[in-house]
Amino acid sequence: MTTNPLPDIDSSAHSSPTRRMWPAVAIVCILVAVIIGALFALSAAFNKSNLDTDALASRLGAELSSKYNTTISVSCPGHVPVAQGATFECVASDTQGTQRTVVVTQTTDKGDVTYVLGN
Repeated sequence: MTTNPLPDIDSSAHSSPTRRMWPAVAIVCILVAVIIGALFALSAAFNKSNLDTDALASRLGAELSSKYNTTISVSCPGHVPVAQGATFECVASDTQGTQRTVVVTQTTDKGDVTYVLGN
């Protein structure tokens, strides 16, 4: 009776499942690092200091209401970066629906402003 010996197994030809998984793990780690880096970059780009325009609109509405002895509401744009010398416009509305532009100028880089009620 002749037995066929088992062929020699070349251990380098058949890598273990762990060894085959390393390239996939490395690619996933690199992708995660790239995504996290991109999120930090976007966060930094969009997280510049902005004025609290809701609080500013409230303050302007109160000041204008007091000055003109009528109820005036003000709405300002949502995202206004803090920048000394920059101007932007808000809209003041009275109870009769009359609207006027409020030109706001940033006097410092700390969020201080002056404003002028336009026509």
